[in-house]
Amino acid sequence: MDRFLIIFIFLTAAASHPAAVHFLRKGREVSADRAEKFNAMIEEYERSQIIQQMDTYIQHGETTTLEHCRNVAWMSYIINRNLRLNSDEESLVRGAMMHDMFLYDWHDGKPERKRHGFDHPGIACRNAVEYFGISEKEQNIITSHMWPLNIRYLPRCREAAIVCFADKYCAVLETLKISRNFAFRTVKVCRSTGEAGI
Repeated sequence: MDRFLIIFIFLTAAASHPAAVHFLRKGREVSADRAEKFNAMIEEYERSQIIQQMDTYIQHGETTTLEHCRNVAWMSYIINRNLRLNSDEESLVRGAMMHDMFLYDWHDGKPERKRHGFDHPGIACRNAVEYFGISEKEQNIITSHMWPLNIRYLPRCREAAIVCFADKYCAVLETLKISRNFAFRTVKVCRSTGEAGI
């Protein structure tokens, strides 16, 4: 079994453990320079009109698709940094920012939306290729983010496994309205620790 798949399965199984919850919540506190680096990586996408279109569709609860993609990108970035997984951060964040770029309202009741969970990764990937010319690794990040629901598309790299896990974690928080937009809050540096609170 691929070691990245093993990491993904371990992270998924451990996600409900109190220590894991503490670790992931700790991800909201990072140094200001890490937060600045993350913001610089997503700046291109923040300016894109295609990406901004995602802000008009609801993804989970009251969270828009763009907010969800930011959350997943941030959580993926934090998981990679905190676990020292040494993934390609550019591809990781790029794939996470576009993993749900399907550009439609999946709550509109149309019959074709019944297969949304299975179909939207392929649609998002085609859009990302068309508008941003993404790499094969980034395509795998997008097409496999619904694994294991869509068992045909496995995460084949560590970046895809990280995004797949972060997507589920964020979806739960957003659906339960625990936190709508935790990834993109103003960074405030804590005076006592020098850490930045998100």
